[in-house]
Amino acid sequence: RRVLPERRIRLDLSRRRSVLHDRGRHRGNARRPASDDPVQRELSGHLHRRRASGENRGRMRRGVQGDQRGVPPQPGHRGQTLDRKENRSAPPVRGHKRRRRPYDAVFHLVTAANGAEQFYTTANNSARTETPQQAKELDEKLIDAWTGHPHLRVIGNKKSFEDKLTRLLEEIKLFAGIPEPVEIERKFLIHYPDIQKLEQMKKCQRTEIIQTYLHAPEGEEVRVRQRGADGNYTYSHTRKVKIGNMKRIEEEKRISRDEYLTYLMDADTRMRQIRKSRYCLVYKNKYFEIDIYPFWQDKAVMEIELLSENEQFEIPPFVDVIKEVTGDPEYKNSTLAKI
Repeated sequence: RRVLPERRIRLDLSRRRSVLHDRGRHRGNARRPASDDPVQRELSGHLHRRRASGENRGRMRRGVQGDQRGVPPQPGHRGQTLDRKENRSAPPVRGHKRRRRPYDAVFHLVTAANGAEQFYTTANNSARTETPQQAKELDEKLIDAWTGHPHLRVIGNKKSFEDKLTRLLEEIKLFAGIPEPVEIERKFLIHYPDIQKLEQMKKCQRTEIIQTYLHAPEGEEVRVRQRGADGNYTYSHTRKVKIGNMKRIEEEKRISRDEYLTYLMDADTRMRQIRKSRYCLVYKNKYFEIDIYPFWQDKAVMEIELLSENEQFEIPPFVDVIKEVTGDPEYKNSTLAKI
């Protein structure tokens, strides 16, 4: 068991190996040996400390294969899930009306058949039954099913499997706020995109957002947000403090609809609500978000969250960038709320 208060994490991991424990040797309640990986030890220690504190307890369970939940299974992978007891709905397929946020984060490990083909074989892995091409197609469908989630991260094949797991653990640490809850983001002002093209793209999903700023101390931003579509919404409360040009401390928690309505009573009436359509899309294993505002007809904003300030990425070719506006107060949502 592992504990992470107010978080539910879905980990798509190899059937043969798990970041949190080796299922091949340690099952049930058997005692698991300490990891030799310092990153994993730090993560496990953090989770144990949170558990000892008695804060909102979560529960580790094995994910159900996708074909039992209406989503194609990932070839050679099985879900590992850390969640609460309630609301265990599956990731909806495109166009499905169920909420796209049954988990606080989704970390997808790309199949070896895409980028590490020399290691994809059915000869030594009975869990694999697909050809490399079938595996890639199913993998793309699974990413497409999760696109639109507020925190989707796609871990591709770059160097080695150990490097892949290290990047996964770094993403989990950043999301879990280890050692501190920070957000590293770059933002771009772009020409108004082709909405019809975005609507037709695979691995691209629209969601509607309404966010309201609350009274906050000087130097802080506090907001509540409603996010979703077709009458299915989730609610969150976020506090942000800027500590660098593209780096901020961010503390976010999920709240109920009743809590959301209560927070609205503390709205800062000097600022109007921000309404926007957000297009979430995956391009070359990076998760981009394009925000369309109703008061702009010629431009939009695109954001990407990163592991580090120096992380490299490629702008999608169908996005026409006007300029980078990272750190520019003119294009902050809190500034736009004053227009």
